[in-house]
Amino acid sequence: MSVVELSEDEAEELAESLCGIVSDYPMDDPRVTLQGCADRLAAGPGGPERDGLVIILNATAWYAASGRIGASEVLQDMAAALGAALATLDPDACDGGHPHVDSASWDLGSAVSVGAQLLTEKGRRLYDPDEHELPLEAWRCPKALAALATEAVEALSDRLRKMRGEGITDGLDERYVAPDGRVDVPLLARTAHAKWQNPDASPAAGLWAAHRIVSGTADTPEDRLGLLLSLALCVSAWYDGLVDPYLPAMEAAIATIDLTPGETDCPHGDTPHPWSTTQHRDRLSAVTALFGPKAPSAEWFALWSCPRNLSDLADECLTSFKNWRTMRMCD
Repeated sequence: MSVVELSEDEAEELAESLCGIVSDYPMDDPRVTLQGCADRLAAGPGGPERDGLVIILNATAWYAASGRIGASEVLQDMAAALGAALATLDPDACDGGHPHVDSASWDLGSAVSVGAQLLTEKGRRLYDPDEHELPLEAWRCPKALAALATEAVEALSDRLRKMRGEGITDGLDERYVAPDGRVDVPLLARTAHAKWQNPDASPAAGLWAAHRIVSGTADTPEDRLGLLLSLALCVSAWYDGLVDPYLPAMEAAIATIDLTPGETDCPHGDTPHPWSTTQHRDRLSAVTALFGPKAPSAEWFALWSCPRNLSDLADECLTSFKNWRTMRMCD
């Protein structure tokens, strides 16, 4: 596919969009902007736009790898395009007679502005070294660009591994399954809910619960209830959203709940069901008490297990998932 050079106006508009992304206030859909840059680099990995696009994709890699973008295809295409560009760069071609641009010390806004300027012939010709305190060779050096491409590919690849769920739940069977084979629901619930105390363990606990629900490995109805409640606690804690691998696994787990319990009579009549009537701040203590050493009454446990209670839980989770997909740009 041939690449049509951007006009000066288009390059300036791209620079503005990129500045919005790296300042974490994107003006446009960042998926579209970054996908467009990746596509241009993939179409001409050794062409005249290569240098500017490598700079741009390195400077925006942190944003793409931060979880703000839930569409893994964008990250995959960015990494693939950078890999193709890397294959055209010869670090040994550098004569060492000039400084090298370094992502550890650059200003992100300046970096994407320079990257966009280097996309046009006129921009390359009019580059002002005094404005950016570096000669043009510092930005276009194959050694520096190879380092930038490698760095960005590593960051994107690491994020993609996490999005595939690699290693996230390793060892959690030993942590959350007691010697008698039962799920340690109080420990699982506390960990899943503890977003601020441990932002890595919390979603991992929710993911583990989701996998166990879907696989049907809950040995008893009590364990299944504990897993669902722990998962819902995790979902409510992450109001700002989770992406792959958490979101699809959690959606699949909640999909195992019957969402039409109203079609049959509820044995509890007008008795309020606890999930919807318990305030958010009190839910964790309610769940840990339900599975604590002092067993609740059979009637109270049955109320928590009631299909209508679980339907309330599922409805709340589904609303959260919908919001997550919007916030995290998953679709």
